Amino acid sequence: IGTVYGAARTGLLTKALAADGTTLKVDMSESKAELLSGTQADAEHLNTLCYVDGEFLAYRDATLTGPGQYDLTGLVRGAYGSTISDHPSGAQFARVDDSVFKYPYTEADIGRTLYLKFTSFNVWGFAEQSLSDTDGETFVIVPGKPPKPELLLAISTEKGFKLVG
Repeated sequence: IGTVYGAARTGLLTKALAADGTTLKVDMSESKAELLSGTQADAEHLNTLCYVDGEFLAYRDATLTGPGQYDLTGLVRGAYGSTISDHPSGAQFARVDDSVFKYPYTEADIGRTLYLKFTSFNVWGFAEQSLSDTDGETFVIVPGKPPKPELLLAISTEKGFKLVG
């Protein structure tokens, strides 16, 4: 149902973010990824969309503060109706871009169980892993975020994939 080429931009929060916080401090060392600034319009249109511990948010400015360390400011919190909340230091962070698998679904799909398998390619992008060589993941679509059309996200982590929806 889809293919993602390239690694997801993931990291960890280096400082807790309060529900009223305006600066997201992240360490991108695990994915060796770069974060670029946008404009206020980019943040408002969610062109810099990120996922942190259940909350979708976007940012305007990405300031490099050290090797793999960024301060993200100009935050647009609670995107897609997600709950604005406190996030602890060490919480997982993901930049929701073309390297994150997205699966659109409708309201009629809520309650449906999906059985998914994630295969890998070799380093040249060929020789896809056989479906029989992978363990499946089960995911039940529940009411929530983001709104119609809703999305199921598969975010690559060091331990496999984390399904979010």
